[in-house]
Amino acid sequence: MNAFEITQDMKIGWNLGNSLDATGGYGYTGLETETSWGNPKTTKVMIDTVKAKGFNTVRIPTTWYPHLDDNNNIDSEWMARVHEIVDYAVSNDMYVSIDLVEEIIERQLKKYKNKLADQKQAASVFKKEFIEKEFEDEEEIKIIRSKKFDIKPMYPEDACVQMELLGHSFYMFCNAETEQLNVVYKRKGGTYGLIEPDL
Repeated sequence: MNAFEITQDMKIGWNLGNSLDATGGYGYTGLETETSWGNPKTTKVMIDTVKAKGFNTVRIPTTWYPHLDDNNNIDSEWMARVHEIVDYAVSNDMYVSIDLVEEIIERQLKKYKNKLADQKQAASVFKKEFIEKEFEDEEEIKIIRSKKFDIKPMYPEDACVQMELLGHSFYMFCNAETEQLNVVYKRKGGTYGLIEPDL
């Protein structure tokens, strides 16, 4: 199966919530963190019930750093618990998505912090006029033009033709097959991309 076919096969998903994402606090450590934010302990009966309700995918947000030793090895009891919950879903022939968002964001923040530190250290090489000159706030978003148009149902290929006729690099349209708003866009190498909502 390719990625598109797998995504279609995943169908409806259910989010376990913050059970394995909880980081403890108030004296909770190790396996106790699973219930430290008030969530119930995840059981096979719980996942069996989710499957019986028609869900085919389980998202398991997981935070690892409270379960790392000084050498960044994951605690074996914690890894076994995560594996146990994954097995609940796999035994029901369900897809599993383990979410590592927090670690990714943390890495990005560290990278950004280091970049800011580098910029601060490099500030000494700027000319005095550059440092003293006031600039507009770059954070401000300005919408300078608004446009309304009729959205007609069409197929993605027709939308690409329309985009080319208009000389644009993207084109929003109502997909005749799904009746949802989609966007086609030009990619490098003369190919096209399609953006669809994930409802």
